[in-house]
Amino acid sequence: MIKINKKLLFLFLIVFFLGVNTNNCLSVANFSAKTKSGSTVSGSVSYVNAVVADLISGGTGNVTTAQASAKSTASNVSSIIKSSNNTSSLTKTVNIMVTQSNSPNHNVAVSSSNTGLDVSCVNGATVNMNYNTSPSSPTPSSPTPSSPSSPTPSSPATYSPTATNLSVNKGNYCVTPSHYFSWTYNDNDGHTEIRYQFQVDNNSNFSSPEVNRDYTGLSNPSPTVNSQTASIVVSPGSNQIAYNTTYYWRVKVYDAITDSGWISGSSFTTASHMYPTIDFNWIPVNPSQDEDTLFSDLSTIYGGATKSAWSWTFENGSPATSNVQNPTIQFTSIGDKQITLQLTDSDSYSCSESKTINIQTLLPGWEEK
Repeated sequence: MIKINKKLLFLFLIVFFLGVNTNNCLSVANFSAKTKSGSTVSGSVSYVNAVVADLISGGTGNVTTAQASAKSTASNVSSIIKSSNNTSSLTKTVNIMVTQSNSPNHNVAVSSSNTGLDVSCVNGATVNMNYNTSPSSPTPSSPTPSSPSSPTPSSPATYSPTATNLSVNKGNYCVTPSHYFSWTYNDNDGHTEIRYQFQVDNNSNFSSPEVNRDYTGLSNPSPTVNSQTASIVVSPGSNQIAYNTTYYWRVKVYDAITDSGWISGSSFTTASHMYPTIDFNWIPVNPSQDEDTLFSDLSTIYGGATKSAWSWTFENGSPATSNVQNPTIQFTSIGDKQITLQLTDSDSYSCSESKTINIQTLLPGWEEK
């Protein structure tokens, strides 16, 4: 008579079941953890695989016992975290604990109602994972809590710094064409900011940033508002941007331990061309009170636009305002008077300029005898 090893037969049935039945829930637990670099590490512990491992090691196939195999994934997860952080000098230790919300003593058994293996799901199973950066700390074993609601002891969380309140604002195109950028450095651990990077590019993938700045050696408390300026020129050079272009921008902030990863602000588009350059003169150069003075617009416009509107103001002038291009004015009193011209082009770009004119005393006429 041939003797049959019951455990090997049981193992064969499990393997057979995995090959023919794909509808049952086979996962004890899924787990995920966020690394210090900001990436997410995830995985799962297979219910049936855990039972098989327990059977091979001489166990009963009981789920509670088989959960011990979940801890064997700690070294794998630890290496993944270490790799994702790209910091070989730090040793990451991982604690993994599997808990069940029901059926804590569920056993794998052959069902009397069918020829396959009856493997029920262990619902609500979870994995709690913590890590630290202590080079000398060994990986401690995590006790299984007595009930699903028991909290899992864990080391204090370590937070990555972040940048919030990102904003970009249009500068004064009439004086210094530019855009202004700002953001707030925050760190929930209270760590100071030691560095930040700032990039502006006309490609959303930042393949070749027009503005690429890196500031190190900082010691900014949390929170701190950081700011940058990008100048706009017709032919941009290094760290400058152009007219009539849509740009994307992003920042990365650092504390002494890690960084925020790249955080993007909203895109923006620069003006299509330069704003008007305002200039004007007058004749006579030194007019007298009540003398006719002719003002001439000498402004320059750009980008194919045309001059669209003029707005003159004259201190103690008669008239005091004018909307014509080249007005004639008289001044009702002597002394320095301020003259302002605001010009708007056909693209609705508007700038203004002010100058001072000196109005002199009207000399009395001479009569010959």
